[in-house]
Amino acid sequence: MNKKFLSAILFGALMVSSTGTFVSCKDYDDDIKDLQGQIDANKAGIEELKKLIGEGDYVTNVAKDGDNIVVSFKNAGNKTIELKDEVGSICKVENGELYIDNKATGIKVSADAPVTEFKPAVKVEDGKWAVLQEDGTYKTTGIPASGVTVAGSQTEGFILTFINAEGEETVIELPTAASRITSLSVSNGEETTVNLKKYTFNITDANKKAWEKATGKTVTSAKYIVAGEDKVPVRVNPVDVDATAIEFVAINGKNEVLPNVTFVANEDKNYATEVRAAYGNGLYHMTVKQFTLADDKASNALGEAMAVGKGYYALTANKVYRAEYNMKFQIEAATAAIGDILVDDKEVENEAVTVDAGKAHSVTVENEEDLYDLYLSASQEDIKLFGLEFDNEKGTFTITKTPDVVTAADFDLTVHTLDNSGEVTEKTITVTLSDVIVTDADYATRTLAIVANNADASKDKNFFTADMATMTKALGNELDAWKRKVQTGSAKFYSDAECKTAVEGDDAGVALTFVDAEGKSLTGNAIKSAVDMKFAVTNATASKVFKVNTVYYAKVTFITTGNSELNSVVVPFKFTVPTLASMFAKEMAVFKGDVAYAYMNVEDQTSGEAAYSLKRAFAKYPEVSLDMDDKTAIVGDYTSADLAEVSTTFDGEAKITLKAVDTDEATNIPAGYAKELIVIASDEDYEGWAYGEGEGEYVFKVKVMSPIFEGTVTSIESAVEIPATSVDGYKLGNKDIQGTTYNKVAYKVLQDAVNEKGEGYWKRPEIASVTAAVASDRVIKIGNDGEAVDATSDGKTVVEGYIQVLPQNIATTTEETINVSVTDTWGFVKVNPIKVKVTVE
Repeated sequence: MNKKFLSAILFGALMVSSTGTFVSCKDYDDDIKDLQGQIDANKAGIEELKKLIGEGDYVTNVAKDGDNIVVSFKNAGNKTIELKDEVGSICKVENGELYIDNKATGIKVSADAPVTEFKPAVKVEDGKWAVLQEDGTYKTTGIPASGVTVAGSQTEGFILTFINAEGEETVIELPTAASRITSLSVSNGEETTVNLKKYTFNITDANKKAWEKATGKTVTSAKYIVAGEDKVPVRVNPVDVDATAIEFVAINGKNEVLPNVTFVANEDKNYATEVRAAYGNGLYHMTVKQFTLADDKASNALGEAMAVGKGYYALTANKVYRAEYNMKFQIEAATAAIGDILVDDKEVENEAVTVDAGKAHSVTVENEEDLYDLYLSASQEDIKLFGLEFDNEKGTFTITKTPDVVTAADFDLTVHTLDNSGEVTEKTITVTLSDVIVTDADYATRTLAIVANNADASKDKNFFTADMATMTKALGNELDAWKRKVQTGSAKFYSDAECKTAVEGDDAGVALTFVDAEGKSLTGNAIKSAVDMKFAVTNATASKVFKVNTVYYAKVTFITTGNSELNSVVVPFKFTVPTLASMFAKEMAVFKGDVAYAYMNVEDQTSGEAAYSLKRAFAKYPEVSLDMDDKTAIVGDYTSADLAEVSTTFDGEAKITLKAVDTDEATNIPAGYAKELIVIASDEDYEGWAYGEGEGEYVFKVKVMSPIFEGTVTSIESAVEIPATSVDGYKLGNKDIQGTTYNKVAYKVLQDAVNEKGEGYWKRPEIASVTAAVASDRVIKIGNDGEAVDATSDGKTVVEGYIQVLPQNIATTTEETINVSVTDTWGFVKVNPIKVKVTVE
């Protein structure tokens, strides 16, 4: 059997969702040169196809549409290879000869060539067309095959081959549903007998002619009709394959396909009832597709193929992956009994049914396997009055018009049936049109950013709206009838677009009202003049029912004055809340990037701890929970939680405090000082609405530092000069040295003020003490045991503090270094070297 070619084999340049060109088999050199640039330019299109396949998508169909190739993907939809300028070349084999564009090439394909499903009569080899020979090899035609070829089938998948002017090939395999199947299981591997019913089709000549005239379809002249009786449970892997699009066959151990018998899959959406079947879904039940047997010879051939001697059969879709060899078949003579008429899969009671306008209603029979054909009819008057449309291929009828309110809203529908025994019957049922108007109104998803509920409902912004115009436009000719009948409207809320799964809770916390252009509420029949549907949200209630960032569906149902359903529309909506991060406003004078440079203040301290008030870092912040990060290593193996602690709640009193971890003996600086410590702010909800993933957390970094320790102390001159012969020593004071903060703000290092008790102190409150020391006392010594002398007062003036420097008797002028240590209020010690020159005349 030859491979199924798309219009045989096509030449051209691939353009996905763009323009492409087919070339003829004439003037190859010029055309191929042009094609090279086109194919190179379309590498992106090729990559898109590869990407879709790599993501697990698969092809449901490849078809020629005019001058285009349409590749239909299950998820991505249609990708079009557009062909313009020329129709393109078609290569095919007729009477054993290769034809191109319907012109004979003189190249023969032997009748004995072993053409199979996987060995086509014609293919591309080395950039040229080649034909199959008797020995199974291919012989080149010498005709270049530059462009794209499309070959394959739904069973095995399709193959696109791109060939450039140099004969280089790029092959893309396009898997179909059938070719993607990796495993099958029938009845959990247990032996299964598939029962078939064989009906003798005895239709009269008169009925046959009448049926063909009425339907325009040819009624079979076969002697027998065969239909499946059983629903065979099947599991298909991978589970995302749509098996309903595949026709399955049965094959035995000798690779013989059971003739005529094909299976179609129906989704099994019920729970798996056996442990071995609980594969989660991928579950189907298969039924045998109805077929005919021309005569007793064909019937006997089928019976022979089903004989015990043929062994067990396996179910397969692509002849590669098969289920277990566990199926046997038997066929028995049967007489058709179609049973009751069903409308929309429901039994018609008392020969009457009520349906809605605007949608297709199916008409079937109770025992579908016994039915050969069915068609529907009504009077011409009713067809015109109700705008009746019949699809007799699908067995459906649709009411497209609603009569005026005076005319009786019912009509007679005749169901004509032809069963598998050849019997023709008809049954008339009364169809009553319900008040329901099918309204195909497509509303875009509404998004409401939740805000705090306002006590004044008239100022509450916590609502979303859906315009009435979208619905009234969709009503079309039914709008006037809708306006006459509508009395009220109400909303129910669902988690699925089909509105089958209602949200839990008696009160969803979302109230529907209808408002005019000025926002005033309308009730009763006055809602026909409404401009918007307004959905007002009460946070305390709605937050217990809905989740943020999740699409829900409001089904608004309109009711008639007679309290029956008139129509409904579905409005998708979702709620969002501000992220926790958005509620913080950084103090830009404090932050550099995402790090707060936290220079401590004395007023933030309670007991001398190294703490920083977090409110100084933010212009705006919410009251939320705080914690130090305990995952990220900051210093060695220490995390932020090891190095500092933070208040549990971010409020006006919240602080971050350094822990005394690995404190330096000389400076008293702990390991967490000046490190980028990670603080995590978090909250569970906003106005009762639980945060979505990641939205209830805000992370920032804090670098805690002392403004004094980050500053310096230097001599005012290059060095402090002290005479060597000074008996009382030298008072090294603020006239000699000067301190500056991290920001170069000058301050006096020695005490510069005296309180009312006569006690000296520093006007700069961050300083706790000052001491001095020298490495060697052979040149100078420090008096007062190295402590700076406090400031004093004579009652009128303040004598500032100083460091007593005692020069020693030396022979020559010598420079020495005094280490002045400033201890700040947090206990951090800044050691500052000061040059001193002891002079000798």
